[in-house]
Amino acid sequence: MDSGTAGTELDVEYPNGGGLPEQPPVPIPPGRWTVRAVHTSANEETSVGLVQLLRWSPR
Repeated sequence: MDSGTAGTELDVEYPNGGGLPEQPPVPIPPGRWTVRAVHTSANEETSVGLVQLLRWSPR
């Protein structure tokens, strides 16, 4: 997935009546999950966050 709109701007309409940014659902089945996440910034205006969900399984 890629986002051209910052999360803080999801409730801000596009100019000239363009509507709100789309927010598609991501269905996640119930269960136990391992979550890995990272966030990094190139500068004050450019950053990226990545979240990985893995079904949890005992070793």
